[in-house]
Amino acid sequence: MSPSGLHSFLGGTSPHYSTIHKVTTWYVREAGRQPGELEIASMRAALHLLVQHLPETAQSEAVKEVLSVVRHHSERTRTPVPGWIQSLP
Repeated sequence: MSPSGLHSFLGGTSPHYSTIHKVTTWYVREAGRQPGELEIASMRAALHLLVQHLPETAQSEAVKEVLSVVRHHSERTRTPVPGWIQSLP
């Protein structure tokens, strides 16, 4: 990401898609390095990265399916369902 792109983004301008993608990717990567439970905003950003290639009309359903799979495998393996998952659709 260029310094001018970052400066414009931080200044509140409407960023280009590539800038949003880069900032979101960075945010998710860095949030994953923090100890403890991930924040809801971090998980929403991560889920968005997973489904962003789909048409907007399909993204919400895809997120619900991803969350369902995580819940299912947590229950199947008797692993606690992550706390953040309860706060998402």
